[in-house]
Amino acid sequence: ISGDGSAQFDSGLMPPEMFVVLSHGELVLYREYWTQVSQAYQVKIDQAAVEPFVDPERGTIYVLRSHFDAAGMKIMKECDIPALPYRLLPARESTDLWCLGVMLFTLCSDGRVLFPTNIKSRHLLEMSSSFAWDDAEASSQVYQHVGDELALDLILQLLSPYERRTQLTIRDVLNHPF
Repeated sequence: ISGDGSAQFDSGLMPPEMFVVLSHGELVLYREYWTQVSQAYQVKIDQAAVEPFVDPERGTIYVLRSHFDAAGMKIMKECDIPALPYRLLPARESTDLWCLGVMLFTLCSDGRVLFPTNIKSRHLLEMSSSFAWDDAEASSQVYQHVGDELALDLILQLLSPYERRTQLTIRDVLNHPF
């Protein structure tokens, strides 16, 4: 979340490793973090970006691993900002490759959106589908909606689990026959 409180991401493009399940105790810490950031920096945080998604069937609480980027900002009010209840993940190429896979899926499936988002906020309508993404779900979605075999192969590589996606490079993508 940038210094003006706006989200610098589209949650519909984020890979599964960017989502985390919180316990009720961790949810309290998470909410306290955003409250204290808002007070300390006197900034209005985009609530759509930080609002937890609660799975109505299981009661599971999902959030995106986000944080406030206070680089170059002065604390306006002394506050005790608690630590986030999850570890942040650094920017990396595998996230960009995932985003490319999501966009390529849309292009090769006649405009079908893999993870539906709110058009105005750019945030997921439901986080559990992205959080629970695996090879079986990828195969089901891609085989059902993408007809070109070369596109299908590339998309499945781009939307693979984190461990395999980290082995993929942009050079591999550019050299793919698709």
